[in-house]
Amino acid sequence: MRIAAFTCLLIALVAGSGNSRAAQRYDYCKMLNAKVVLFLVDRTDPYDDIDREIISSAADKILRQIEPGDRLVIHTITDDFATSQKLFDECDPGCPEAGFLDELMGTCKEAIVRRDAVSFREEYARAFLPIVRDPEDHKGSAIIATLSTLSRQYSDVGISRVIVFSDLVENSNLGNFLKMSKAQFEQLRATIKKLGMIARLDGAAVKVFGFGRTQGANRKGLTPEINSRMEAFWRAYFIDSGASAIEINQRYE
Repeated sequence: MRIAAFTCLLIALVAGSGNSRAAQRYDYCKMLNAKVVLFLVDRTDPYDDIDREIISSAADKILRQIEPGDRLVIHTITDDFATSQKLFDECDPGCPEAGFLDELMGTCKEAIVRRDAVSFREEYARAFLPIVRDPEDHKGSAIIATLSTLSRQYSDVGISRVIVFSDLVENSNLGNFLKMSKAQFEQLRATIKKLGMIARLDGAAVKVFGFGRTQGANRKGLTPEINSRMEAFWRAYFIDSGASAIEINQRYE
């Protein structure tokens, strides 16, 4: 069976064979006018084996999809947006399209880019070590406030994609999604608009995975009714945020 490249990196880092990060020679974010790929990881409940398999598989796919011109930023979701941790913030190495003088002067050397690409992959895997290894457990889940705050933080740079690993169960002073009626979801949508808590995702594609788990050691699962209400709310929320495309699934597809 083929072992994913990301999993191999994790194994190497756990074994202590990961190299220390070499300083990048080039400012790839500036060179490529990079746009942010915002990856939010929900840490509010301890992961079971299925969670770890889902996020590890997704992390490998995301790594292979990232391209030069992407600035990958990983933040956690906890019970308070103020305690969200930034785990990773790097631009994928690559040279801009070369003009005549660039080719003549050799202002972006492929050998250096290849070296920095290895470092990028190692640091990406290193950022995931605490996610898959160290469990966390929080009393609540502040997904809406975290999305709203971080989208504004990176709005000046521009966000091209938003990736969220979460069951999307908000549990904060805004409400507990497992206990809300359809009417309460509709009222909440109006409330967060009034409070200015809609994320700013103008034109960004949104992909959510981890949603809809119906069993597991750490969860009772969502009833079809609750699942439907939650998905409807989040789709409406992302539409209000200006997202260009919305996917909400159990696995990263």
